Parts: sequence; C-alpha cells; structure tokens
Amino acid sequence: MPDIDIDVKDRKEILDKLDVIYSSYLKNDELMIHPTGVYFQDIPNFSYNDKKISYILYDKAEDLGIFKIDIINNHSYDLFSSNEEIDYYLSLEPKWDKLLDPEILKKLPHIRDYQELIEYYHPKSIEDLAIILALIRPGKKNLIGKPLNEIKKEIWVKNENEDNYVFKKSHAFSYAMMIILILNKLTYSK
Repeated sequence: MPDIDIDVKDRKEILDKLDVIYSSYLKNDELMIHPTGVYFQDIPNFSYNDKKISYILYDKAEDLGIFKIDIINNHSYDLFSSNEEIDYYLSLEPKWDKLLDPEILKKLPHIRDYQELIEYYHPKSIEDLAIILALIRPGKKNLIGKPLNEIKKEIWVKNENEDNYVFKKSHAFSYAMMIILILNKLTYSK
C-alpha cells in the first residue's frame, strides 16, 4: 500500500471538518491515538472524547487492506498568506548559491543543521536537494562522502535488510519543494 502524507497548515481545523477514524497503536499495553494517521474508510471503531478511534492497530490495518493517511501540521505554511503566494514563489527559479549562505540556511527546515553537507554537495536542483534530504536519514548516511553520481544509483533503492529509517523518494522530493518555496520567499522578497 502506498504511504500518503498530507501536509497542512492546521491539522485540527481540517480534521474537525471531516468524518475520520483516528488510527491507533499500543504503547506499554495502552491504546494510544496515532499522532497523524486517520482513516476515511468505515472500519471498526469506538468513540472517545468526541473522536472515533480505530479498534485495529495501524501496524495491522494495512494487512487488512485498510488505508491510513497521515495528516501532518507543517508550520512552514504559516509564512504564506495564500495559495497564490505559494504558487508564485514555486514558479521562481531558486538561487541555489543562497543555500551556501549560513544566515539563509539556518532558516530552512530539515537542512538547517547540515551546512557541511550542503557545501560538500552544493545542490543545484530539486533532485540534488531531495538526495541530501535522503542522505541525512539513518538508513542512507552510509552514502555520505560518495560522489553524487554513485549516490544517485543507490539512494532510492530499498534495502530489505535495512532496519534504519529512510526517506521515500516522494517524501524527499516533497520536502525539497517546501525548502525551495521558503528559500525563494527569503531570497526574492527582499
């Protein structure tokens, strides 16, 4: 089953308008509400604090054909006043050299603490930036230091024996686009 994450400005506002069943999991033998997962399917559930909670744990649901969607707060959207403003900044060509400016870099989500890596690989495309985002996840850190053309051959290959967290290609590209959106706002709005 595909893994779908939807980033929103205000998760609570969105979910209050929708009829969803909240995903659940066990923590120390206590049933907990998953921090982001919801179901739009009609599945076995119970009510708790005005929320419908799934009886089926999220890690078992997929095997039963139940499709979880993660609705995630993304506070980067707080920087923008409208969808039109987002579209405008996404339409601009990024000033890739600005990623090397420590003052700009520290304002960018996900990569602010990776100045050396940004300088070493100096991304010049969405793909390059997505690769850096994948490299900083534990499951792909072993590729750091290799030439970019070698990394491109391995970065999106799923290693079945890998226990460490990796970024899926779709997630890495989405996060890269968010970074570019913010980079463009910081560099074009001055």
